[in-house]
Amino acid sequence: MTKLEKFKKTVKPRKRVSRLNQYEGEIKELLNDRYTHQQICEYLQDSYNVEVSRQYLSSYIQITIKSKNQTTQKSPNVKAPNQTTTKIDAKEAAAQLANFFEPTA
Repeated sequence: MTKLEKFKKTVKPRKRVSRLNQYEGEIKELLNDRYTHQQICEYLQDSYNVEVSRQYLSSYIQITIKSKNQTTQKSPNVKAPNQTTTKIDAKEAAAQLANFFEPTA
């Protein structure tokens, strides 16, 4: 057994925990109310004496908050169980639309 294998077997990786996790709810609320990232940084500094850069906050939002929102929302590409999709080219679609809107005699 190599040193690396021995290390991996005995030591489990730690979960990465952000110091902003405890303020996640407030950050979400401020984002929903359209506050800028800089304003949120200032709020955290003034209210909790937590100094973070705008870049750090942006990364936190991108990695933590937005990824959580994406996993909880349904994908718009999900189709109903009985629904099938057919791919057609643009010319064929235009012809079908033209036929559909053509006045009948």
